[in-house]
Amino acid sequence: MTEARHGRLIVYHGVCDQPEPGTDRHHLCYSAGVMILSREHPRELLYWSSKEVLTPTLAEEQYGTIDNVVFPTCIDRRDDIGAFDRFDVYYGMADNRIGVARLDVPEHLPLGAQANPHLTITSLPLDDPEEAENRYAAMIATGEGFASA
Repeated sequence: MTEARHGRLIVYHGVCDQPEPGTDRHHLCYSAGVMILSREHPRELLYWSSKEVLTPTLAEEQYGTIDNVVFPTCIDRRDDIGAFDRFDVYYGMADNRIGVARLDVPEHLPLGAQANPHLTITSLPLDDPEEAENRYAAMIATGEGFASA
């Protein structure tokens, strides 16, 4: 949990049972969501993502020691670069690697605890820092996966 523009930001994980297309089999899928609690009254839920904001989409997240896993472990507010509404979320990728995802908090949250399409996370694997930086630069150039507050 960390302080954010709107309150106390929590990135959490959950698991669901998903059918495998074309078969009778199922597999577990670990994903992440976010919630924001009131600073003054931490039991008051201000925002909750009703859909996942980070799911296993990269090969590094889908195949590994345990397949289909993104498991957030740490969140870092990027005050050091003057981006108070930007957070880096470090997470396990298929229990085999460490990744970092970017979370941009929008200027305004919707009323109630409804999902907000502007609260997004974009995945970048950390195995190859040059590849991650190139993907990151391309996403900034195209706006892919980032909030437009």
